[in-house]
Amino acid sequence: MHPPFIFLTLAIVLLWRSDRKNVGAIKHAWAVAFIVAVLLALYGGQLDVIALISILLFAAVCCYFGHLTGMMKLMSGLVIILFCLAFGMHVFPGFNNPVIVDHVQLSKDSIPYTLHFNFDKALVGLFILYWLHPLVTDMREVVVMLKKMLPVAFISLISVMALSYLLGYVRFDNKLPEFIGYWMWANLFITCVAEEAFFRGFLQR
Repeated sequence: MHPPFIFLTLAIVLLWRSDRKNVGAIKHAWAVAFIVAVLLALYGGQLDVIALISILLFAAVCCYFGHLTGMMKLMSGLVIILFCLAFGMHVFPGFNNPVIVDHVQLSKDSIPYTLHFNFDKALVGLFILYWLHPLVTDMREVVVMLKKMLPVAFISLISVMALSYLLGYVRFDNKLPEFIGYWMWANLFITCVAEEAFFRGFLQR
């Protein structure tokens, strides 16, 4: 079940080795990891051949977006938005996303929780970050990013959690479920990357 997603995660991580300063194998290492992920997913049944159609079409429109101008760029941007929403809502056929956790109730008054590894949603982050969004390339840019991000993130986290607790929306029920590792993996490299890339990296820009 997991080998395709190991290579898909590796492809996302390797995007930061694909900047213009690198050449040859290093520059395209993410693509190699992604192709391996696709082949493993086809072999393991997480992908059907028909899924390749939507993958290739999405890759094509992302690739050529930067070369377009005027109305053509606007139209292709709308197409990208529709592709991203469709992948996020699992509309396209051929994606058999594995279930990692199936209707587990973590607390007596919580709703059942289900966790998938979503190959289709991960494509959104992968393709937008490579073709449509500039990435940090050195530690100087990382420091600048952290200085801007950390205060806002800290204030947002504290205020949202405090209000949620005071309004009774959440309560403390400390535990570490056995699938915490899978949850962190799926949320960081699939959910967060895809949603941040789409909303901030593409739509907001």
